[in-house]
Amino acid sequence: MQPGRAKATLSVGKALGFYYRASLLPVILTIIVGFFVGYFAGSLLGAVPGGIGIPFGAAAGAVAGLIAAVLGALFLLVAVPIGMLVDALIYQLFAKFVFGIWKGTYERTFTAVTYGMMPMLLFFWIAFIPFVDLLLIVIALWSLAVFIVSLGRQHRIGVWRAFGGVVLTWIAAIVITAAVRFALFLL
Repeated sequence: MQPGRAKATLSVGKALGFYYRASLLPVILTIIVGFFVGYFAGSLLGAVPGGIGIPFGAAAGAVAGLIAAVLGALFLLVAVPIGMLVDALIYQLFAKFVFGIWKGTYERTFTAVTYGMMPMLLFFWIAFIPFVDLLLIVIALWSLAVFIVSLGRQHRIGVWRAFGGVVLTWIAAIVITAAVRFALFLL
């Protein structure tokens, strides 16, 4: 996805619809790749000394593959959309109300979060493949770039101002989290 094309503002419902339509192929790939990688990893349990034994290796692989496939699909279909709603709320609360960086609506922020999620969504299935960590970092950075440019376009502000809103929100979240952890530690 090219960040500069993320101009259309969507309602929350339409943005979620866009997300679910875009997630169809990644969910299918996640189920397939997750199952086979889980099956392979689970099958290895039967081949190692002290493992569960050769006769149960295939069964362990099937169970591990099924668990990986189901958890991957649930993550994309349930956890990610909930996380997107919460992320947009956090960015809107801090960048709009606390720091006054933009004046746009929650729908605009959620649309930017949705657009920013697309590179990660489209390549989520490769997370199951071993030794692709560097590629996942590149994809995450591309998602961040799409998100920041989308924020700028959605709220009609400059990209650097949108970047500032993201960084200030992260700093605020880190400070609040540290303060809460410190307060709980003192209890």
